Amino acid sequence: MSFLNKGKVLLLTALVFVLVLSVAPLALAAGYNDPYQYPKSTENPAGPHGGYTTTTNKCKECHAVHLATGSYMLTKVNLRYETCDVCHGVGGPAVHISLNEEGHGLSATQKGLATVPAPDDTTPTPYKIAPDRWGCIECHSVHDNNTVRLTADTKTWALYPSTFLLKKDPNPEKKLTGGYKYYTVPTTRETSQTVSHWCSTCHNANFGLHTDTKTVEGYSGYVYGHDSSAGGYTTQTAGNAAGYAVVDPLDGTNNGPTCKQCHKADGIGGSFPHSAENTPTVAGEPTAPDMLKTGTKPNQLDSVCSSCHYTPSLP
Repeated sequence: MSFLNKGKVLLLTALVFVLVLSVAPLALAAGYNDPYQYPKSTENPAGPHGGYTTTTNKCKECHAVHLATGSYMLTKVNLRYETCDVCHGVGGPAVHISLNEEGHGLSATQKGLATVPAPDDTTPTPYKIAPDRWGCIECHSVHDNNTVRLTADTKTWALYPSTFLLKKDPNPEKKLTGGYKYYTVPTTRETSQTVSHWCSTCHNANFGLHTDTKTVEGYSGYVYGHDSSAGGYTTQTAGNAAGYAVVDPLDGTNNGPTCKQCHKADGIGGSFPHSAENTPTVAGEPTAPDMLKTGTKPNQLDSVCSSCHYTPSLP
């Protein structure tokens, strides 16, 4: 090869090298990285939710700086309610959540409505949302911003180990128009409120004493509901009723169950509050309604009541 030809080859190689160097930063800045590139054992929190530093590369697990494949906030999807499904839906790399209609998902009828109201939320301004907006982001703060660390639903009031990315203020409309009845939005991470309190931000009529007067959209006059408390019911210690709930409806004390004690949602596809049983007990029959215990049928709810109440001893 002549000296001239060698020079051309060297020059061409140099130009290609310069071109690669100039394109590399753009290539690194665009697109997404692989989820969970950091070992869970060395990172807290694991995954892309929080813990962003100058030495991490988490943002690109969900967002692309350039050339995003989805139109919603530079994520991989086009619709707000689909954003979490990339990782948390079936086939995703993270914990899978199945939102069937008997859990916190929407039925075919609800999907056809203009807005979907939260069941049993008190007026004024009950929680409502368009079906195409309903999803994980309504309850969770993806970036761990403005989250709340709740106490467990027990009489020991132990803190949960994590915020679970739960929004501190999940129903801001009600907060802006008079506040929640049972839940106080804290200025710092919560130390005394439970999941039952938190659920009451969107299901306000489902907490408190059975004698509490409440107004609910769609009903005229006052309505009432089963006692529901933050600490849960106390159990009998002796006799045939041992282990069953103590029932004294006239004592004026709220010793009712927590939300989780009745709505166990212990079926396939997730646990409270994400899913009820996906597989019906009998083929072709309905699945367990309203996040009740596995095997519950809509016309056999006595099985839920009798799991807490010893019926021969009821007053």
